[in-house]
Amino acid sequence: NWDVQVGAELYISQRYESGNFTERNTGIGDVYVRTKWNFYSDEMLSMAVIPFVKIPTNSGGVGNDSVEGGIILPWEVYLVGGFTMNAMV
Repeated sequence: NWDVQVGAELYISQRYESGNFTERNTGIGDVYVRTKWNFYSDEMLSMAVIPFVKIPTNSGGVGNDSVEGGIILPWEVYLVGGFTMNAMV
């Protein structure tokens, strides 16, 4: 299985408080592009890899104006009684 996703932060409102100082920022957030490849799946176990990239499209001081990325490694184990255990690294 292969899946491609695009996500956008359409509106962000941030408020920072420190003592008597308060700063507020609002604006459009960043765009995230990621793909998921489910490379192993059977009755007992599923494993995938999800590489992602954040594209800095923010405005109003709500982002860090940096391209960022990474890899997520999720897995799921099917347990007795219909329960599942999930984890991500």
